[in-house]
Amino acid sequence: CAVHIVHLSAASALPMIRAAKREGLPITVETCPHYLCLQAEQVPDGDTRFKCAPPIRDDANREALWQGLADGTIDTVISDHS
Repeated sequence: CAVHIVHLSAASALPMIRAAKREGLPITVETCPHYLCLQAEQVPDGDTRFKCAPPIRDDANREALWQGLADGTIDTVISDHS
Protein backbone atom coordinates (compact mmCIF):
# COMPACT_ATOMS: atom_id res chain seq x y z
CA CYS A 1 0.00 0.00 0.00
CA ALA A 2 1.04 3.60 -0.43
CA VAL A 3 2.74 5.20 2.58
CA HIS A 4 3.03 8.90 3.41
CA ILE A 5 5.43 9.98 6.17
CA VAL A 6 4.33 13.18 7.87
CA HIS A 7 6.42 15.79 9.72
CA LEU A 8 9.82 14.19 9.04
CA SER A 9 12.26 15.80 11.44
CA ALA A 10 14.91 13.09 11.86
CA ALA A 11 17.43 13.01 9.04
CA SER A 12 18.53 9.57 10.25
CA ALA A 13 15.47 8.19 8.42
CA LEU A 14 16.59 9.55 5.03
CA PRO A 15 18.81 6.57 4.03
CA MET A 16 15.91 4.14 4.65
CA ILE A 17 13.53 6.35 2.70
CA ARG A 18 15.99 6.66 -0.20
CA ALA A 19 16.38 2.88 -0.29
CA ALA A 20 12.61 2.36 -0.32
CA LYS A 21 12.19 4.85 -3.15
CA ARG A 22 15.00 3.18 -5.14
CA GLU A 23 13.10 -0.11 -4.79
CA GLY A 24 10.08 1.61 -6.29
CA LEU A 25 7.96 1.42 -3.17
CA PRO A 26 5.03 3.88 -3.14
CA ILE A 27 6.29 6.22 -0.42
CA THR A 28 6.06 9.98 -0.08
CA VAL A 29 7.51 12.19 2.63
CA GLU A 30 6.87 15.65 3.99
CA THR A 31 8.72 17.92 6.36
CA CYS A 32 7.87 21.29 7.87
CA PRO A 33 9.44 24.75 7.58
CA HIS A 34 10.43 24.80 11.24
CA TYR A 35 12.56 21.65 10.76
CA LEU A 36 14.30 23.31 7.81
CA CYS A 37 14.81 26.73 9.39
CA LEU A 38 15.30 26.27 13.13
CA GLN A 39 18.10 24.52 14.96
CA ALA A 40 18.13 23.19 18.50
CA GLU A 41 21.39 24.99 19.30
CA GLN A 42 19.62 28.33 18.95
CA VAL A 43 16.50 27.46 20.95
CA PRO A 44 16.73 28.95 24.46
CA ASP A 45 16.32 26.41 27.26
CA GLY A 46 12.71 26.20 28.37
CA ASP A 47 11.39 28.49 25.61
CA THR A 48 8.01 26.98 24.85
CA ARG A 49 7.61 29.02 21.65
CA PHE A 50 9.75 26.34 19.97
CA LYS A 51 7.93 23.34 21.42
CA CYS A 52 6.64 20.97 18.76
CA ALA A 53 6.37 17.25 18.11
CA PRO A 54 8.62 15.92 16.77
CA PRO A 55 11.12 18.34 18.29
CA ILE A 56 13.48 20.78 16.60
CA ARG A 57 16.83 19.05 16.02
CA ASP A 58 20.43 20.17 15.59
CA ASP A 59 21.98 22.06 12.68
CA ALA A 60 23.56 19.00 11.06
CA ASN A 61 20.13 17.36 10.99
CA ARG A 62 18.61 20.53 9.49
CA GLU A 63 21.22 20.58 6.73
CA ALA A 64 20.58 16.91 5.95
CA LEU A 65 16.85 17.60 5.64
CA TRP A 66 17.61 20.37 3.13
CA GLN A 67 19.70 17.86 1.16
CA GLY A 68 16.82 15.38 1.28
CA LEU A 69 14.51 18.03 -0.08
CA ALA A 70 16.96 19.00 -2.81
CA ASP A 71 17.54 15.43 -3.97
CA GLY A 72 13.84 14.51 -3.98
CA THR A 73 13.85 12.18 -0.99
CA ILE A 74 11.49 14.60 0.75
CA ASP A 75 8.58 15.32 -1.56
CA THR A 76 6.97 18.35 -0.01
CA VAL A 77 7.04 20.97 2.73
CA ILE A 78 3.83 21.55 4.68
CA SER A 79 2.89 24.21 7.22
CA ASP A 80 1.81 22.08 10.23
CA HIS A 81 0.54 25.42 11.60
CA SER A 82 3.37 25.43 14.18
